[in-house]
Amino acid sequence: MSIKENSSNSECTSVVSRGGSFKEKNKLQYCLLYSSVYPPVSDKIKIINLFPQFYKVLSMKNKLTFFLLFVSLIMSSYEANTEQKNTYNKLLELKQIDIVYLEETNYHVLERITYASVIENKLLLTDHADGTIKIFDKNTGKIIDAIKTKIEFSDSVGLSGFTPVNMDWEMEYCNTYQKDYHSAMYKDSDLKLGDFTETNTNNNIISALATLRVAANKIDENKIVLTNSPALIKYNQNYEVIDFIAFEPVKHFFPVSRDFIETDDFFYLSSIDNIRFYYENKVDSLCVLNKYDKHGNFIEVAEFLDGIYTKSEYGYKLYPLPFLCIQDNDYRLALPFSNNIRGTNFEMQLQNLPFNNDSVYQSLIDSANRKQENLDIDLNTALPVEITGIFNRNGNLVIPTFINIDEEGKEGDVFYIQEYNNKKVSHYSILPAQTDRGFIRFIHYDEIDDNFLIFRKHNQKGWTMEVMKWEE
Repeated sequence: MSIKENSSNSECTSVVSRGGSFKEKNKLQYCLLYSSVYPPVSDKIKIINLFPQFYKVLSMKNKLTFFLLFVSLIMSSYEANTEQKNTYNKLLELKQIDIVYLEETNYHVLERITYASVIENKLLLTDHADGTIKIFDKNTGKIIDAIKTKIEFSDSVGLSGFTPVNMDWEMEYCNTYQKDYHSAMYKDSDLKLGDFTETNTNNNIISALATLRVAANKIDENKIVLTNSPALIKYNQNYEVIDFIAFEPVKHFFPVSRDFIETDDFFYLSSIDNIRFYYENKVDSLCVLNKYDKHGNFIEVAEFLDGIYTKSEYGYKLYPLPFLCIQDNDYRLALPFSNNIRGTNFEMQLQNLPFNNDSVYQSLIDSANRKQENLDIDLNTALPVEITGIFNRNGNLVIPTFINIDEEGKEGDVFYIQEYNNKKVSHYSILPAQTDRGFIRFIHYDEIDDNFLIFRKHNQKGWTMEVMKWEE
């Protein structure tokens, strides 16, 4: 389905949503992809309409004064409304200023980017496939190095004083922390030592979140098992470890190594709770964000899944993990298929997008209420709007979203990149998901140079990074 333009902003076209037989039962409404929605004319115009009534009863002396005020009010109203139109939901071009081809070698193959960071002239990419942080020259794309987890990191978790958790048995971390002992154990294991999943950079310090495999004893059987534990490792510019923080595991609110942020006083980590559904058969709120102090001690669950996830039981089919950024020294959280952006005492909704997921969710809720199995659809393709990140740009929130509108392939799919100022869209850009350089796999905002880094992957040509900037 191609993108169609319409001459009227008020008219909408009904488009059947995707997903086999499901698509014939649920219609999504969308308006112009490239139209701008402006606020109504200022209330000053209403005041202006009253002027003729007063003007008739005025003396000649005051008529000139009121006439000048009248003209002034018209002009100020026009200027204010014009300014609003020029700044609200404005379509801006993302100008391409560079294309960087990312080098791959026999030893360094980039499979799937889970996060990106920039420190000076270096580009850091976490690769989900092998759990490493790959370091590139930001300007040339040449591979420089890769950071891997170490056995000593697992030892540090064991020595943290925290106790591992498990639903079926009690455990404690092993009392022996010797490199040779662990090397032999991990060598015989099918599990890898650990994976880096996310990186942040601040003040030339690299903060990397890792999932570590840690040895523990089953207390009743005295049998050694491996358990997962997230930990934060901080590096200097020479990739030397300068700090290590383990996080307290909690039975129902287990921290995981996905998106994370560090504010002045706290850490915020993604968290999951499949236990309540799979072990206790409870369909209610699931945690998505944990709050920790600077020593890794658990404080509380900061956020749960939106009700739309649990009511539709979608959250239990494909557990969505959040995207995070910092604004006003607090977290801002976005879930992939939700309209809500949240923080402590903060909430806003996505706006001015051509689709929303409401009709699909409502069908799932209706199905759940009828005690029927959820419709046999691919939720990733049936839900047309997917948030792919959230960033702070000079105090405003930037949110890229993938708009899945093409039923047959990827030619019609697009990415919206919107900037929100005071919870309203100030401007946005639209990027084609598929070009001759491949499909967009990841979008990152580089706050150092105020650029957007668009990562595309082509089956034959490999990875490219398009460096783009808003022309404001």
